Order: sequence, then C-alpha cells, then structure tokens
Amino acid sequence: MSQSQYIYFNGRDLCVEDKESHEVVTLDVKDGLLAVKVKDDHVRDRWPDDVKAAANVLNQDRLNSIYESAQTDYWEASKMAASEAGLGQVYGAGRSGGWMTVDGSKPYSLEDIIDPAGGEEGAADFAARFLQFAFERVADIEYHRGLFFEAVKEESS
Repeated sequence: MSQSQYIYFNGRDLCVEDKESHEVVTLDVKDGLLAVKVKDDHVRDRWPDDVKAAANVLNQDRLNSIYESAQTDYWEASKMAASEAGLGQVYGAGRSGGWMTVDGSKPYSLEDIIDPAGGEEGAADFAARFLQFAFERVADIEYHRGLFFEAVKEESS
C-alpha cells in the first residue's frame, strides 16, 4: 500500500482511499480471488433530468439493451486492462456480479494489500498493480455510465 492511501475496513470489506483524489475502492475476496467492487448503482432516481426524460420516451426493452451494451463495453475494457497489467483473466463474482476478480490473484489475499512487504514473493508488485487496476476500473464505471446516458439521449431523439 502506498503512503498516499488510507486503508480501513467497512464490515469485512477492505476500503482503500486515495489521499489526494479521495476516490475509494472496496476490496474483498470472492471465490478465492481478490475482488474489487464494481457494482453500478443503476438507480434511475439519480440520473440527470435530461436522461430521465429521454429514457421515458424509450420502451424498457430498448433501455435495457442500451444498458447491457454499455455494461458489455465496460467488461471488455476491463479484460483488456487486466491483461495489459498482467493480472490474468477477469471474472464477475457475487450474487449480482457486482465484484470483479482476476485469476492472477489466486495466491494473494487482503493481507497482501494491507502489508505487501510481508507476503509471498511477488506480493508487493502484484498488490501495487491490482490496486492501480482497481482504481482505474472504479473510475471507468463513471465513464461508461456517461456513454450510457449519451446513448439514451441519442436514441430518444
């Protein structure tokens, strides 16, 4: 863990906050693999008013199709990012698929994120790459949500 990050537990989940940006990632172990929480709060009440108005023009099947397309694009981008970072394959985990795991994390644990120097050989390097990946994936949710919003507005016009 970097000196520029705070670390704390929220229940059994490990939260890492960047001191500068105040961005937070939530980590856990799912199916024996390190995981980052990527669940998109796809709650219509929080959408911008222009997006709500545009969505009201579309039928629910079309709206779902646009959302699923944005979601697919997000996961494809995540697969490429994991591969480029040397983290292995990306998988969804959890009851609703709101967690992203990477199979390269199998020998590692949350303790390796907390104290990478105390873990197995390679743990410090892996922890640094996984944390960077986690922060990028969480930030990318907002980007893909924006693409979804733009697609909804475009489709309704």
